[in-house]
Amino acid sequence: MNDKQPMISDDALKQLLQDKAHESGDNPWFTRRVLNRLPARRPILWMGLAAYVVAGLLLVGAWVWMLHDASTTTAYTVRDVLQYAAVVAVTVLCIKEAPRRYAIF
Repeated sequence: MNDKQPMISDDALKQLLQDKAHESGDNPWFTRRVLNRLPARRPILWMGLAAYVVAGLLLVGAWVWMLHDASTTTAYTVRDVLQYAAVVAVTVLCIKEAPRRYAIF
């Protein structure tokens, strides 16, 4: 259990599986039968995508509020800095996660 195996990237794993894959043989119906028995692919869940759209709209509102607040204030408090950092962190998280989950951008 203490043996640490190096992490393999998704692309390297995909290539390894393709290289080691078995051929379907002489039966031309083999591949079609196997593929027909696989479970159906799940479509993009519209609720999750809708949540990202709502989060995006909330982030746009937060950015407008943050930029307006930053332009009108003369002194920044710790609370202001923490709020700005939270808006930036959530924005980065949404930008990073949305393409992976919903194949957008």
